Parts: sequence; C-alpha cells; structure tokens
Amino acid sequence: MGTLDIPCSDKGKSEAIAARLKFSDINYFRVYCSPLKRAVQTTEFLFPGKNFIVEENLIERELGLWAGKTFSAIKKEFPEAFLKSGKIDPYFTPKNGEPIENVIFRVKNFIDLLLDLFTALKYENKATDTYNIAIVTHNGIIRVMRYLMNTIPISDIFSENEKHLAPIKYSFDGKHWKQLTI
Repeated sequence: MGTLDIPCSDKGKSEAIAARLKFSDINYFRVYCSPLKRAVQTTEFLFPGKNFIVEENLIERELGLWAGKTFSAIKKEFPEAFLKSGKIDPYFTPKNGEPIENVIFRVKNFIDLLLDLFTALKYENKATDTYNIAIVTHNGIIRVMRYLMNTIPISDIFSENEKHLAPIKYSFDGKHWKQLTI
C-alpha cells in the first residue's frame, strides 16, 4: 500500500476488534500511531476511548510507482528491484518512491524520541519499567524498527511479512534492545 491513505477494510476492522484482547491486559503510558487512516482506525479499534499520538515518523514508506501493486506484479514489472535470492533489494528505490535511508532516518528519530522520553522519566526518578508504549504502524516500518533494534539484518527487511495485529515486545537496558516476543 505504501502511503496510499485508504481506510481499514471491513476485514481489518473485524481483526482489530478481535485483537483488542491481546492489548487489554497492559496499561499503556502512551500509544503512538501512523497518520494514515488505516493505522488511525486500527488504533481506535484496539484502544477504544484511549488518547493516542499521531506520529509522522511512523508513516509507511512512499512506494511511488509500486503503490497499490501486488508483490507478484512488482516482481514482473521491476525485476531489477530484486536480488538473486528473490528478495527485494532494500536499497532499490521505486520511481517517485522514498529511499530506504530516509525511512531508516525517520524511524531512528522516533526511537530516539522514545529513548529521550525514558531518559527524562529516569532523571525524574520515575520507575520506567511501568511505562509501556504501544505503536501502531505498518509492515515496512516494523521491519525497519526490527533492523534498528538489531533483530534482523537490513538484507532481510523485505523478506518476511510481519503478522498483522501481532504484538512484538521489546525491552531496552540502556544500551541494547532485547526482543521479548514475536
């Protein structure tokens, strides 16, 4: 989809409402989401009545000419975008698309914002282990986050799909990210 600003489908709505239970047992200090309609609506379904922060850095990668096309159509029309392994080359930028370096930069800015928040809370002597944050964003952004948190190499960011509405939990010890679940 990229940055096509389409609403949640009926199926997506139903899945988000059904997934609500996965998130209901945790008290979230903050909830962030992408500004795209489908992410905002998913956030509203997952966290009804909860205030959330729309974060521009969480918007999906602009896919240019690839927007709205299936993987198989992209593979057929743009074979130069694929590595010999059949994976999309993460450094290939579709015409009118956003370079992966830009996506990495803005996702890193968002992660740094979170780290600054936790540093400020720690400085104020507040127990940061009770400050859970939920992030509702897109497949590509989640994969870039996983790359930045050292749980997948950059070469694999387009080789697997993230499960929709499946929580991934991380902890940060001040130096390293640790993936707790997937």
